[in-house]
Amino acid sequence: MSNPPEITVRPKDQQVRGGGIASFVCAADGDPTPTLQWRKNGKRISSTQSRYLVQEIPPPPPSANSQSSIPGAAIGS
Repeated sequence: MSNPPEITVRPKDQQVRGGGIASFVCAADGDPTPTLQWRKNGKRISSTQSRYLVQEIPPPPPSANSQSSIPGAAIGS
């Protein structure tokens, strides 16, 4: 008898600091037993590599149209 595949435990989004640890869990059930593939940026992750480096992404530079203020600063003429 065939039982369609179903994800029983979905991975959750996570936010970590650079160098931090994130752990993703996923489980599926069905007949035939489904296989799971992990991907990072669309590329299949090696089943032999269990750790990947998380790098901090610096904020974008301020645009020419944005304004910023510095506490205690005054604009003089």
